Amino acid sequence: MPPLTPVVPAGGTELTQEVCQQADRDAYLALGGYTFGALVVGLVLFAVFHRKLVGGSNLQRIVLAAAVAALLSSALVWFDPARADVYLRCMNSAQLAVYLTLGTQPLGRALALGFLPAFSLTAILSFVYSKVK
Repeated sequence: MPPLTPVVPAGGTELTQEVCQQADRDAYLALGGYTFGALVVGLVLFAVFHRKLVGGSNLQRIVLAAAVAALLSSALVWFDPARADVYLRCMNSAQLAVYLTLGTQPLGRALALGFLPAFSLTAILSFVYSKVK
């Protein structure tokens, strides 16, 4: 790999490996927030289904609530409305994009960091809720 040369846009900060790694860590916080928000939506939806006995069997209610949470989370992770300018500049730099986790692959990010965690956590917590209530 050739040595990294700093990338400095007009009027911006210099992009380095450390700056891009920090932007990646900051992005994880945002993605975790999206997943947590979708998890809350899924759990509230399951609680409503469970209380009103809507949606068939308990397994069907769990899967429906988990699917809604997973789709919401993956859509938010895909579009990432809180994405920082530094993260975008790192993603567009051929040399520095390697320091971002799945930075140039939005579908991979949506599935690995949005869909799977939201679906699994919502399903597990909904199952626990149904057994406690």
